[in-house]
Amino acid sequence: MKKEDGVLVLTDKNFDEELKNHEFLLVEFYAPWCGHCKKLAPEYSAAAEILAKNDPPFSLAKVDATEEKKLAERFGVQGFPTLYFFKNGEKTDYTGGRTSDTLVSWILKKSGPPSAQVTCAALKEKVEANKFVIAYFGAESDSLYTDAHVAYANSEDKIAFVHSDDAACATEHGGSAPGIVFFRKFETTTNAYTGAADKESLVAFVKPLMVPTVFEFTEDEIEAVFGQQQPTTILFRSNDADKDAAFMTTFSDAAKAHKGKMLFAFSDVSGGIQERLAEFMGVTKDQLPTLRAILPADMKKFESPNKPADLTVENIGSFLDDVLSGNIKPHLKSEAVPESNDGPVRYIVGS
Repeated sequence: MKKEDGVLVLTDKNFDEELKNHEFLLVEFYAPWCGHCKKLAPEYSAAAEILAKNDPPFSLAKVDATEEKKLAERFGVQGFPTLYFFKNGEKTDYTGGRTSDTLVSWILKKSGPPSAQVTCAALKEKVEANKFVIAYFGAESDSLYTDAHVAYANSEDKIAFVHSDDAACATEHGGSAPGIVFFRKFETTTNAYTGAADKESLVAFVKPLMVPTVFEFTEDEIEAVFGQQQPTTILFRSNDADKDAAFMTTFSDAAKAHKGKMLFAFSDVSGGIQERLAEFMGVTKDQLPTLRAILPADMKKFESPNKPADLTVENIGSFLDDVLSGNIKPHLKSEAVPESNDGPVRYIVGS
C-alpha cells in the first residue's frame, strides 16, 4: 500500500478495499493547490506517525480530489480540505481540530471508550502526547466518575480522558482519590478539580484553562472564544508599534487579577484570522489601540470607555463587570446621529 509521509494514498481503485481493511480510518480529501491543505499536511503526517505507534495502531489516509474526481463526487466533497471519519465503512464528519494533537485525541476518542484506563506510567505518556488530558482517580462507581468525568468525555473531542484507581498516582499529580486533575502544556500544567460531581461544573472549570491567561488570538483560539462561547476581552493593538507598550503589562496584570471573569486576548487588525476578527468587531487600523469585549453567545460587542494609555487593573475590571452585568450598552458600528431629523423622512442609524 502506497504511503506519503506515513499517510495512506487512496484512489478510486483501492478506496473500498482499504475501508474493509481498517475498522477506523480518517480520510482527507485535498487539492494540491489548496493553502489550507498545505498547512494541514505536516500536522496530518505528525498525527499519522503518533497513531501508528498506538496500541492498537491506527492509520490516516488522503485522496487527491483533483485526480480522483469520482471519489470526491461520491462523497459530496465541495471544499478543501474535507475530512471524513469511517467506522466499519460508515462515514461521519470529522469535527476535531487541525493540529496533530487534536487529530490524535479526536481519533482515539472516536475509536475507543470515552475514558481509557491507564497505569501511572501510561498516564505520563498520555500527558506527554496530548495537549489536554483529564484524569480521574478513584472507583468507577463514584458519581464524580459517572456524572462528571464520563459525562464530559462523551461530549468533548479535544481532550483525552483517562482514569485510574491508583491513589498514590493521584497524590503524585497533586490530586486525590476520588478526584480529577486537568493537565495542559502551558502555565500551571497540573490543575486539580475541587468542584461538584456533575458535568456542568467540570466543564466550567476546564474551559477557561484551555487557553493561556493572556493569549494572542490565532486560529487555535477560535474554538475557545466562539465555539465554546466564552466571554472575551480583546486588546487590539499593532504588533509592531505596541508590542512593548506599558498598557500591555497592565492588560497582563488585569488578566491575572480578574481571571475567571473573561478570557483575555490581544490581536492586530491585519493578516488572516486577526483581520477577520477586527472586521467582525468593527475595529479599523486608525482606531488602534483599543480595548473591546464580546459576549459570543449573544454576539454582543462592547468598547471600553478608557483609552489603552489610561488603562488600570481596576478600570479594566470595572469594564468587564459592566459588560457582564449589562450596565454598558453594546457598541454598534454606526453613522453619526443626524443633527436634524425633523423632516417627513426620518434617518435611522445603528446607534
